[in-house]
Amino acid sequence: MWMVVRDGASPAEPDGSKVLAACPDTDDRGEVWRWSVRRVPRRDAWSVEVDADPAYVRADRELHRLDGDLEVHRAGGEEIVVVPLSGRQEVSAAVGPWRRWLAPGDVFVLEGEQSESIWLRAALGAPEVAVVRLRPTADRILRWVP
Repeated sequence: MWMVVRDGASPAEPDGSKVLAACPDTDDRGEVWRWSVRRVPRRDAWSVEVDADPAYVRADRELHRLDGDLEVHRAGGEEIVVVPLSGRQEVSAAVGPWRRWLAPGDVFVLEGEQSESIWLRAALGAPEVAVVRLRPTADRILRWVP
């Protein structure tokens, strides 16, 4: 499953931080909390913070400056959360015609049982993007409960 959530889809906290993606995303889903990815304002930029229940999820965060194309591979059962921090990036399927433009405040989430790759490309300059990789700690497939 792929999901693009546009900036403004959820309100920011009083301190300017914003939950961009979480599992589950609201308390009324009936699911037990597993992880969340937040954008937090810092002096002159944004930071991405990840909270995860270590009994179920291992989380890694990578920051990239896109000065070319970046391939992001997701193994089956993992989740990937792409968070643009500056500039605009195009996210596209490694195979097929699917593509969307992302801007700061947007978030792109990938999950599923089959492995897949996507490409990130800069519009202009060298924008920054955070890629959060969420891996199950056991033989479970992670699911996003949006």
